[in-house]
Amino acid sequence: MKDYLLNCKDRMDPVWLQKINCGRYDFLFPCSWIRFNRKVKLAFFPDGYTAVGSLKKELDLEGACAAGKLFLDAIAEAQSYKEFAPDNFVLDLDSIYLSNDRTRVKLIYLPVVVREAPDDREIFIRRVYAVLTELLQGIEGGSTMIRQIEYQMSRQMGDFASLKETLDKRIPVEDGSIVLRSLDPEQGSVFEIGHEVMRIGKDPDAADGVIAQDETVEAVHAEIGWNDISFYVKDLGSEYGTFVNDTRIAPDTPVPIGKGSIVRFGNFAFRVE
Repeated sequence: MKDYLLNCKDRMDPVWLQKINCGRYDFLFPCSWIRFNRKVKLAFFPDGYTAVGSLKKELDLEGACAAGKLFLDAIAEAQSYKEFAPDNFVLDLDSIYLSNDRTRVKLIYLPVVVREAPDDREIFIRRVYAVLTELLQGIEGGSTMIRQIEYQMSRQMGDFASLKETLDKRIPVEDGSIVLRSLDPEQGSVFEIGHEVMRIGKDPDAADGVIAQDETVEAVHAEIGWNDISFYVKDLGSEYGTFVNDTRIAPDTPVPIGKGSIVRFGNFAFRVE
């Protein structure tokens, strides 16, 4: 039994208590009143369900990601009901329950009267990401998934459909390497890059991928690498710059590149294949 001690009955919302217990919200645990020491408690009886925190040691990466996706399904369903106060969801691994057959997740919602704050939504979203990060911590391969989640958060924070896709992401075979092929047939350079860092420049002693002598290319101009999510290019402070699809990138800032991107070092342009 999971219970929560509340200060007084006046903070409870009996209308919401009735709504939860009517069974309309299948992703929530029903609750009931309990009095103890002149206080009011809410009790939840998770028969057939186990707290995710208790199961974590049993989960491998696939199991953790599957549980994470079920959690996001419950969150998406909860968000479809605008009357829920985001702050009333209890979002931690010991308060999120997975069914014994591991096909459903149930959440706990406290029917407490709360004052809405303008940043409730953002706080709620960040708590969802925090739960997924905690779920994956300490699991083999989990650190890579956490980086993917952080990458998704930095670009599409709050897009839980995209976040669910992130949990499905595995590095495809074709992402094992990329090829940079020069757009100048006379220059003709082709660089194959795996998950190691490759330095691009005109100094054959310092660069791994050598571009012919040219005043627009530094001795070591840029680097290309893999960050467990995507390939990236990073300018190393060159005078004439590094460009991705005709946009000059800031120095020392990794910028994702994918197949079809055009990357230019000074005057020398390459297509990513």
